Amino acid sequence: MNNSCCNQIHPFDQFDVAEKWIPQKVKCLIMGENPGDTSSSYFYEISNDYMNDKIRVRRSLLSGLLSQKLIIEQNLEAFKRAGFLFDHAIRCHLPSSIVT
Repeated sequence: MNNSCCNQIHPFDQFDVAEKWIPQKVKCLIMGENPGDTSSSYFYEISNDYMNDKIRVRRSLLSGLLSQKLIIEQNLEAFKRAGFLFDHAIRCHLPSSIVT
């Protein structure tokens, strides 16, 4: 599905966030601005190593939630099980020059 706003598939749809990652009961919705530059990785891409995750916001968020015992493991599955959802106010990848 291409979106009329950017003529691209949003990462939200590409990574099936609505089907795979929205908890049954959302306890905390965390909003980001947009999913990053056109070459950026997406929050809901599975990582092989969350401790050294190249997505800084995800690494920091999961690490912080784990340190406060709000999730039981540093991964997206635990994030979902605890009722957390991360989304973006603008779902399009945008070139840094446009965001600036």
